[in-house]
Amino acid sequence: MLLFKLALQLVSLWLLYPAEIQGAGVTMHLTVLARVVPEDWQAYFPWLKAGSFFPDSLYSCKPSKKLSQFAEATHWPPFLIDSINYWHEKYGQNSVTRSSQGSLRLQAFLLGTFTHQVVDSSWHSLVRGYRSHGLLRVLSETEFGGEIDDAHQFIDVMGEFIGLSNVLRDGQNSQWMYYTNANWSLPEREDIMELLYRNGLTDHDITFAELDICVKRGLSGSISEIYTFSKRRNQVLSVAYGISPRARDFMQECWLGGEFDLIAVLAKCLPVVEKMFEQSIGSKNMLKQLKVCGNLPPISSLGAIPDGLVRINRSSNPVFLTPVASLSAFGSSITTGRFKDDGQTYVAVGAPMEDSTGSIYLLPLHKIKSKDSHSNVMEPFTLMRGQRMNKFTYNGVDYLVVSEPGSNTFYFYHNDFLLLEIRDGSTADALQLQVSSIQDVDGDGIPDILLSGESYGINETGSVTIIFGANIAEYLENYHETARIDLSSLSTIRWQGGPLSLPYQHFGASVTSSHNYTEKGFLYVTCQNVGAVFVYSLCGLQNNILPKYVVMEKNIMLPDEETLSKLEKVTSKTHGMYGKTLYTFTYENENYVAISQHLFNQVFLYKESDGFLVYYLSLNLVADIEPIPFTVGFGAAIEYDPQKKLLYVSSPGSYSGKGAIWKISMVEMRETVSLWKSDKILVNTLKHLHMVNPLNEDKGVINFGKSLAVHQGNLLVGAPQYKYGNLNGAQLTGAVLL
Repeated sequence: MLLFKLALQLVSLWLLYPAEIQGAGVTMHLTVLARVVPEDWQAYFPWLKAGSFFPDSLYSCKPSKKLSQFAEATHWPPFLIDSINYWHEKYGQNSVTRSSQGSLRLQAFLLGTFTHQVVDSSWHSLVRGYRSHGLLRVLSETEFGGEIDDAHQFIDVMGEFIGLSNVLRDGQNSQWMYYTNANWSLPEREDIMELLYRNGLTDHDITFAELDICVKRGLSGSISEIYTFSKRRNQVLSVAYGISPRARDFMQECWLGGEFDLIAVLAKCLPVVEKMFEQSIGSKNMLKQLKVCGNLPPISSLGAIPDGLVRINRSSNPVFLTPVASLSAFGSSITTGRFKDDGQTYVAVGAPMEDSTGSIYLLPLHKIKSKDSHSNVMEPFTLMRGQRMNKFTYNGVDYLVVSEPGSNTFYFYHNDFLLLEIRDGSTADALQLQVSSIQDVDGDGIPDILLSGESYGINETGSVTIIFGANIAEYLENYHETARIDLSSLSTIRWQGGPLSLPYQHFGASVTSSHNYTEKGFLYVTCQNVGAVFVYSLCGLQNNILPKYVVMEKNIMLPDEETLSKLEKVTSKTHGMYGKTLYTFTYENENYVAISQHLFNQVFLYKESDGFLVYYLSLNLVADIEPIPFTVGFGAAIEYDPQKKLLYVSSPGSYSGKGAIWKISMVEMRETVSLWKSDKILVNTLKHLHMVNPLNEDKGVINFGKSLAVHQGNLLVGAPQYKYGNLNGAQLTGAVLL
């Protein structure tokens, strides 16, 4: 039934513009290609583009079994390796032939083909050993009832338009031309036909002229998609988000096969393929190098290195920071602390895409805020490997805790020195484990590490692990040697899947606990695809205990047998990403928890009251008149300012993707509940708008407000997709505003 409904919606689009939906997947391949092509190959985009579509060009252009089999073969490493061997035979003998136009055009074509191979293997969940994971598999299980064909159809058609909407925010973006330029070219006739001959094809199967037409169908498909998108943007996106409201976030952020993963993998792997043209190393060695490079999450060694260059514009208000490095996503996460013994406060900023493995920048706050005669200066800052970070405070010292989800490893730093490394090496199913929060859950005054892994387990049931801070404190006092330990050697509490253990439920999507510890406090765990937050009593935490409450929006239920039996997986059209963000804070000595539902533009607040959890009120954004409300994202990030007693909430998609920050005072919330006897605040522009993204960046959706942090009255805002709309030069640098 689901497939039938999806087909009807796609057919309705076809009836509106029958010649326009073809070559599905073309623009995504072109977008990824633009992100990763080295500068010295920019002049060869006609051949790069043709190569990036080539593996799909013969599936249906001239139907035959032999051509379909060849098309399938072009998706895998042996075809690439055989083609590189041919290049060495013809062009690799001397510098003159190497630098000839025929040589360079064939190289560019094969580099484009390689990008297609990597995108498809991850995008369509074809990575050996990881086939129960990956974008297509997980999307099918969470949004399409396990129907992989429905998910495949959605990604290949609707995914194109969602991807374009991220790059092309409006009709003024000059990047339209990248997708529509009629500059696609095949390599020399002799070269491309030789590749076909070596794979058992003849001129009778397909001629050069026919092949040229088949490949350029990709160009026609790209132009058709752009035309459809420009004329029917809102209609097409309404259909796409009506089917899967979470599609954009998931297609970008999925750890295996998401757009950012693909870009990071290709940024690392494309140079490996380039080097294969420098010297002939044999087919076995090439295959080995491709496997090592691969498209699995990278496992990197961590170490502090100097000079992460950041541009600071202090003349602007707010102060604006962006790194020199492209493909960085600088600003994905932010925290502050005294991470060195110099008495200075530092802003730690995550750049998870940088150098394929991710970087953490340490920026002295006084340098950011200092008045400088130069409006835009370059500053070098400490740079460390890793993807996200938290602060661990012990005996008055702040330690920077860096997560590397690809290797399930966590690193503790102070003074740029690596003090402690903890790795979960217990099982091959340990996937994407990271620090979700650091808070005291046992009342000993030492913060504890709350690890989450929503993709943990072969079927991504999810996992939550608590490492008690007292067990690791001793390692942090040794400044002379790095301690490396396995998670299994520590005393922990671990919940695999929680009380349900449904496949792809994503238990542990977010984890936090009461802001100020009390024996009557709580631990909060999101089970994302059930649309519930499980609430555990801090008193008596142990393995395999049941939660005290199951919370679903305004409903706070006891976890009796009847309640648990009714819980099941639902799609994002139902759960709206309830619990994606959990945020706890204290106001007038009382603990509160804010739980976002950003697809429905709501934030729910609950109050901890003498061992009970009670619903307090909801914040509902009504200020935006957006054609597609699912894309507004009110509640994407939440931060409380204890000095101003304000709750900041971001909505990265407000104002047609420009982004905004909203502020709601605790006084207003208290009066709404106690004086006006209401349980809802309608957040509006006149009363609650704090700021609209001030950056003059009209290209692409920059995710303004993806992350927030407050330090002594200063609000820091992350925009990790700054420069996303650029398809040349500085791309996806990211930015932070103070």
